[in-house]
Amino acid sequence: MHRSRILVAMTQLSYPAIYRKTSAYGSLRWFAVVLWMGAIFALSAIPSLSSPFQPLYDFVLRKFVHVGEYGVLTVLLFRALRTHMTCKTQPLLIAALLAVLYAFSDEWHQTFVPGREGSLRDVGIDALSVVGVSLWLDRRSW
Repeated sequence: MHRSRILVAMTQLSYPAIYRKTSAYGSLRWFAVVLWMGAIFALSAIPSLSSPFQPLYDFVLRKFVHVGEYGVLTVLLFRALRTHMTCKTQPLLIAALLAVLYAFSDEWHQTFVPGREGSLRDVGIDALSVVGVSLWLDRRSW
């Protein structure tokens, strides 16, 4: 009888500490998502990004940047959503959907920036990145 009271007391004392830790991790992970989305938005708001490279290299470099941006966004969204869900599939699908929706909104945002244009091709490249990273995350053991 005495032992069960000690276990109950220990459980009650440790629960708030675990909850605070999870809450802090969740907050930091969502902060990283918002920060990364803000960086993407800020880069999209620059009127004309010119580079010293030849047009072909410039095009390839820009597309690699798209792949990197949205790959990182997918990972950050997955990690943030994972703190709220127990299974792995649901946060992965939601992260992929949110990343692709953000890609659409980013390209739409660029239509309002002088010297920039929104492109469905870029959304497609972003979506390919999201799918690739999602497949990679799905294969990893968590």
